[in-house]
Amino acid sequence: MFSIAGPSSTSTSEINNGEQITEPETTVSVTHQSTPASEEEIIASANENSSIQFNYSNQPEKMLMEPGINQVIIDHLKKKVEQLTEKEKYCALLFDEMTLECNVDYDPVAGLIDGFQDLGEYGGRSRDFADHALVFMLQSIYENIEEPIAYYFTSGIISSEHLVNLINVIIKTVHAIGFQVITTVCDHSVRNVGALNLLKKRSGLPPDQNYFLLNQEKIYIVFDVPHLFKSIRNNFLKAGVMMLSNKRAQWSHLVKVEERNRIKRLGYTKITKMHIAPNNKAKLRVEIAAQILSNTAANILKMMSEDFEKEVGNALLQTAEVIEELDQLFDCTNGPGENDVNKDIRTNVHRNSTHHQLWSKYKELLNTVVFSELDHEVKLKFRCINSYIITLKSLECIWEYVASKGCDHLNLRRLNQDALENLFRMIRQHNPTEKNQTCHKFKKALKSIIMTRLGIPFSEEPDEMDELLSDFEDYISAFL
Repeated sequence: MFSIAGPSSTSTSEINNGEQITEPETTVSVTHQSTPASEEEIIASANENSSIQFNYSNQPEKMLMEPGINQVIIDHLKKKVEQLTEKEKYCALLFDEMTLECNVDYDPVAGLIDGFQDLGEYGGRSRDFADHALVFMLQSIYENIEEPIAYYFTSGIISSEHLVNLINVIIKTVHAIGFQVITTVCDHSVRNVGALNLLKKRSGLPPDQNYFLLNQEKIYIVFDVPHLFKSIRNNFLKAGVMMLSNKRAQWSHLVKVEERNRIKRLGYTKITKMHIAPNNKAKLRVEIAAQILSNTAANILKMMSEDFEKEVGNALLQTAEVIEELDQLFDCTNGPGENDVNKDIRTNVHRNSTHHQLWSKYKELLNTVVFSELDHEVKLKFRCINSYIITLKSLECIWEYVASKGCDHLNLRRLNQDALENLFRMIRQHNPTEKNQTCHKFKKALKSIIMTRLGIPFSEEPDEMDELLSDFEDYISAFL
């Protein structure tokens, strides 16, 4: 443990290799725990009102919400789970990181300085400055539950080893209050893939398996489909050529589609220069990838093929056929959104839907995918392809599991990271005039969002209103 103590006026403290900083008039204690707590100790801490997490106040705005498992949310979910059916307890554990700006701020409510790495109940605070926030969210597959149940501040990207331990602890905590995590959902970054491979290795399973074991229960692995699809687009764009089975697609043909649309004034507003040469911001938007790798672009390519001699026309047709396959792959794995165009394939999964045949088909087809440069023989296979195959296997298994429990449908949108991305967007918008988020701003925004979500009634029905108000009163009374 190291402390930053202030006398009646101000004082300086040595932190970060002897650098001197001026502190406010207060006493601040920053805990450094070199040895992480065991899983049993962490779970026990998460299931009681531990001082590690919260010091309740008579004013909700003075509630402490320090890094770690969020006891307020856990208590809220523990009460809510008693009202749920078995299928409504089936959940996905979402996790992702948000980049922060290194900055030191004093939090008078917690009596701590924000801005340092803090792994909560797992590893405590350290002297390293934090530049990432790692958030875990619990999302019910059959109920409108999307709760951020834990967050941590990290210096750089957290290691796969640390991530494995956090995943284990959080899933066990969630199971202890009555929910059942049947899948994890994350992007296919090197760190995430490494952590999940380590979980599989510890379960005695090979790297290509689509689940890991926890207390002898299968936890299926789903990689966020929008991230996978954007990665396929990015690799296709960078390489220039994508091979699918015996068909060869060329990105240059999509450039010609944009030119034809613009010059001939075809009127397709979702095929622009931004689609064929996206900037860094556009590369993050899944709709940009989905719009260029769509049936619309494929149909324009087919139309264009009639204007060229046989060899060029056939090449354009091959690109069109690959684009059609990618469009169908995305639709059968991403599910229906509220404002989506109505498509037979873009529906919920049910016993007689076409998803089952398509998932089986694309598991085989994706094994044939390679990316290569236009004039070179070098062929590359990227992590996104293997991750997509694992995700397809998991979607099959998740459907088989929930169907065996009497569920008649599965909404694939409950198996992606949309809810967590929305949370990050809300945190960024909490201070719209400030571009850079710090640990302190992140913590304040998250607390505000959580209190708002727990406190606002969502129903006009009298009986449900009474129940919600009663629930909110219980929530507030925790701080009295």
